[in-house]
Amino acid sequence: MSFLFSETTLAACETAEQVNQLILDCTDPHVYVSVHNEQGMYLKASDTIEGITGFPFSEMKNQSCYDYFHSEDLVAVLKSHAGVTIKPSIGTVNYRFKTKSGNFVKLESLSKQLQGKDLAGTIVVITRLVD
Repeated sequence: MSFLFSETTLAACETAEQVNQLILDCTDPHVYVSVHNEQGMYLKASDTIEGITGFPFSEMKNQSCYDYFHSEDLVAVLKSHAGVTIKPSIGTVNYRFKTKSGNFVKLESLSKQLQGKDLAGTIVVITRLVD
């Protein structure tokens, strides 16, 4: 498993500089890091997102992550998102994600809402491909 995919790594991420470094450090082809606003819109992502989803980030930027979730997994994702935005904790959720080819891949995500003034409300997500 990637060293990036851990609650410890995500917990240590607090500033814009640390978020950007996390994105740059993400080179594992089975993991990507993404940054979202409170509504789930993609703001930033590591280059590895394309290898997992088939979408280059330029096609996902400012799109809602909810557009890609399998309908049967939406409730679990919404519960995780609510938990992360209501209280400062790290949420974990497993779900299916629609790829550019129209197929679904199984993913697991760790997410955390940042509290610092320069990133207040921003959600950082570390996602890994599940076999």
